[in-house]
Amino acid sequence: MSPEFVTCKLCLQDKPLQNSHVVPEFFYKPSYDEKHRIYARIGGKLAHMPPLQKGFREGLLCWDCEQKLSPYEKYNREILYGGVQITGSKKRHRIEFTGLDYQRVRVFYLSLLWRMSIASHWFWKEVDLGQHEERVRKMVLQEDSGAPHDYGVYCIAPLFDGYLLTDFILQPDFKRNHRGRFYRVVLGGFLFMFYVSAVRLAGC
Repeated sequence: MSPEFVTCKLCLQDKPLQNSHVVPEFFYKPSYDEKHRIYARIGGKLAHMPPLQKGFREGLLCWDCEQKLSPYEKYNREILYGGVQITGSKKRHRIEFTGLDYQRVRVFYLSLLWRMSIASHWFWKEVDLGQHEERVRKMVLQEDSGAPHDYGVYCIAPLFDGYLLTDFILQPDFKRNHRGRFYRVVLGGFLFMFYVSAVRLAGC
């Protein structure tokens, strides 16, 4: 029996879909227990759902689009968890890193934001790009990194007693500040903040 052809969310072509991760598996890896299970939490409480054997997956992308995103995931995994040579220097109250590939970092985080927005599982329900969703899809498809202020992202590594809690994952939510609307999510111990409403679309 031939595999069912369904429209890929990224390239919009009718192809067999993969069981795609919404966010890469490397963010979940530190959270598995000795039986390779994850217990999802909403705030400080266990969610009313069975433990996960793998991170959240859905039929989102075709094989070709999975392969398109794979090198971006690998590069950013090595940035966060080791494997890419980067240099850090202290600038007042922050550390500034150099030696990163801007395009590979930006396209990865745009894909992360977009996948959380199109996912149907309730865990991602707070992420809804609305009219921005199509623009971000095209940027990811065309591997267009855009300008730093186009859907700007902050990656923060909060330390507790000097340690990063890599087994920490929290459901995304959204907030507003003086810069506008942004989404925040904790994955693998890192806090990510994606700014959306500050971006003006054509005709707006």
